[in-house]
Amino acid sequence: MNRALNLKLGLQIPIFNHFNEIKNKTPLIPYVIRPLVYESSFNEIILLDEFTPTRGFVQGYGSVPKGDIKIDYALHLGNSPNVNDNSGITGAFDDQTSQTGLDTTATFLIGTRLGLRYQNVKFGVSATHDYTNLFQTGAELLGHDPATFKEVRRIRLGTDLSGHIGDYHFESEYIRVRYDDDIPDFLIRLEFYYVTLDYQWTDEFSSYASYWIEEEELTTLGKGKIEVPNAGLRYDLTDGIALKAGYARGRQRETAPSGEVHKSDLNFYTAAISAVL
Repeated sequence: MNRALNLKLGLQIPIFNHFNEIKNKTPLIPYVIRPLVYESSFNEIILLDEFTPTRGFVQGYGSVPKGDIKIDYALHLGNSPNVNDNSGITGAFDDQTSQTGLDTTATFLIGTRLGLRYQNVKFGVSATHDYTNLFQTGAELLGHDPATFKEVRRIRLGTDLSGHIGDYHFESEYIRVRYDDDIPDFLIRLEFYYVTLDYQWTDEFSSYASYWIEEEELTTLGKGKIEVPNAGLRYDLTDGIALKAGYARGRQRETAPSGEVHKSDLNFYTAAISAVL
């Protein structure tokens, strides 16, 4: 309708913090490997969908000017994360074989972001609320009844700060995930934060340095932490084609409940071409 009120209907990536909505628009971002919880290739080692909302169906958003300040807002709705992807499951959902692609609960996702923009600086606070059955699968291995983990309340909280100062661009985020399970002596904690500083050497050439940290804690399994300092270069061949190269060193540390520590390091050398088709 206008800048103050936009309505988007249909399957979409909802607004959450600064990066979530643009994570797939590779020509707009400097990275080859995106910050940890936004990088789909890390799905086997990080619970990516727990950190950010990935699917919404209704979203209202807009920007309201107040003098030199602009107030940004967004409100979105979507299914819960409990969508069945296994047609062979029986007895897991209401004692019946479940059709894939359907939400297996009557709950839904609600999320919001409220932000402020002043000149070239942007700040925002984001939150989502839904219920998840994620931990039912491994409940028995953790020594609990699966029914205990039915529709556990999940709350994501996030903040973001980004902006331009001369030839410098910076962006940073923090995400915290909490679960309201009401189970004595059981804690689930997820946190992620990153900061990136980018410098534009010429109209075509830029470089960046970034630092990412992901932490998780599960009382019965222990703690895990991944740190990834990284840097990269970008050269814009045209307005729609960018050449990128990057280096990242991943450091993973896992601490068992017994106190035993396991460490591992990985080096990532990357190159890519991002193009607008």
